[in-house]
Amino acid sequence: MPATAQQMKELVQVAREAVADFEEDDADLRRIAFERILDHMLASAPYAASASNGAPEDDWPPRTKSRRAGLVGLYLGIDPERAAEMFDLSGREPLLRLQFAQVPEAKTAATKLTALLVAGARAALGLDTTTAHIRDALEHHDALDPGNFSSTLAMMEGIVLLGEPGQRNRVVRLKAIGVDEAKECAARLVA
Repeated sequence: MPATAQQMKELVQVAREAVADFEEDDADLRRIAFERILDHMLASAPYAASASNGAPEDDWPPRTKSRRAGLVGLYLGIDPERAAEMFDLSGREPLLRLQFAQVPEAKTAATKLTALLVAGARAALGLDTTTAHIRDALEHHDALDPGNFSSTLAMMEGIVLLGEPGQRNRVVRLKAIGVDEAKECAARLVA
């Protein structure tokens, strides 16, 4: 069974306490440490198999398309059937598949939308997201702006880019505000 809201609050509080002694000028280090501590606690908690929604523990990662659709739908706050329309979930890797009219004409807006949705779906399935995943989705939808791709991601409030600036393939993590933004994007697309 998934972690309850109270359990999540408790885990977040423990992670905050663990990084409370970091110096003010170490904000990036504090953020990274907080994320890793929280990820570790979630992975090792008794409800860590919650991602399987009560399925046997050997069903992680979820093997069926319907289980993957359920997880992505739950994470993005949309119906699993709509999640299966928004993403190709036939394989282990979710692939964003938007209709032409759903992709914003402005490349910056397309990059932001794609980053939030791809990172959200991958997080729902317990997969790491890299800038390559987002870049591939943008290329697939003919919406990549290579000259501004990295700077657009770096300016997004809802995501964190890990690794050295200038690296071609960096890890992308959603902040809490990014999860909310991803849910808003998904809700708009399915409305």
